[in-house]
Amino acid sequence: WANLDYDKSTKHPENLKFKSLSGQMVRSKSEAMIADTLLHYNIPYHYEEILTLDFGEVVPDFTILNPIDSSIVYWEHFGMFDDPDYVSKTILKIQSYIRNGIIPGKNLIMSFDTLQHPFDSNMASEIIEKSLLL
Repeated sequence: WANLDYDKSTKHPENLKFKSLSGQMVRSKSEAMIADTLLHYNIPYHYEEILTLDFGEVVPDFTILNPIDSSIVYWEHFGMFDDPDYVSKTILKIQSYIRNGIIPGKNLIMSFDTLQHPFDSNMASEIIEKSLLL
């Protein structure tokens, strides 16, 4: 599944500045940590796969094949949660996911970064162990 072709976002390739252990370029250190941790646990994923919802297309950070039941799970990392405009857009995106049956805690994993509480690899491991390996 992980090696199948998929519709990947081509927007702003200049922002793909961080290399994961697999050699894949991602947009942030936190996304690299998530990719590396998924790789560590042998969990297949697609990075920035285009998803069509009722209002149009979105690009979840990670589309994951759940190793327990082969269901699809999406992981959004919200990395600028100190920015009020970013938070407003994030809320709208989460509401859109919910309207389309993509529910936090069910098939949507969300992680966050703030200056006071930066995301780290231990958090990524904990999220994976609690969300995908039970």
